[in-house]
Amino acid sequence: MKREPPQIRWRAVIAGGAATLFLAFTLSLVAALAGSLLLVGLAVWIGIAVGGAAAGRLAGRAGLLHGGLVAALWILASGIAAPPGSGATDVLGDTLRTVVLDVASLAVGAAAGWLGSRSAGGD
Repeated sequence: MKREPPQIRWRAVIAGGAATLFLAFTLSLVAALAGSLLLVGLAVWIGIAVGGAAAGRLAGRAGLLHGGLVAALWILASGIAAPPGSGATDVLGDTLRTVVLDVASLAVGAAAGWLGSRSAGGD
């Protein structure tokens, strides 16, 4: 018997993505004004976690997928917003750092989405 893939609830993903953007930018601004470099660094991770959890909760199921999609939206948005040709001299190191941070972002979003769907009574 063939198993159907989970249906993506795009409203949940868009809402989680909007929450991620809003929270990451707001926390970054507040942290920068307060002079807290640690919170500036954590703002994106907190935003992805909250946005992923919101998407998982709104979707009610397939939280890993929905949270991961929120993180993928963040990665896409940050890639579009990054200036092209930033003058990186260590291309290999920069590429490795980007891959590690993107995988970590996907993991944070997926885990938070899973927790969000569990809190909604989903899988």
